[in-house]
Amino acid sequence: MAIGKSIRVYDLAREVKQDTKRVMEDLRREGADVSVPSNSVSFDLAEKVRSKYFPKTEIAPKRAIKVIKAAKKSDDHSEDSHEHESTEDHFPELRDRRLRPHDVGR
Repeated sequence: MAIGKSIRVYDLAREVKQDTKRVMEDLRREGADVSVPSNSVSFDLAEKVRSKYFPKTEIAPKRAIKVIKAAKKSDDHSEDSHEHESTEDHFPELRDRRLRPHDVGR
């Protein structure tokens, strides 16, 4: 095998964070003749084993950030503001001290 085009089984096992026996079994299934962890395998076989343990995922498309501006308050009262106003009308001390209705008696 050419220099730089092969990798030792124990180095490949360390790369994929697996036991050498497991990596050797996977290489044998791919057709490599390996008997000990110090054997070398081709770069192509090593890539097949790497892709088994670290599958390459497709890059997600970039999503644009959508800025949502707060709606301006209009003269029409929404339900939330209507409830708030009615609470203040019934409990005038809430306007000054910003108490909740159940705190009024305390």
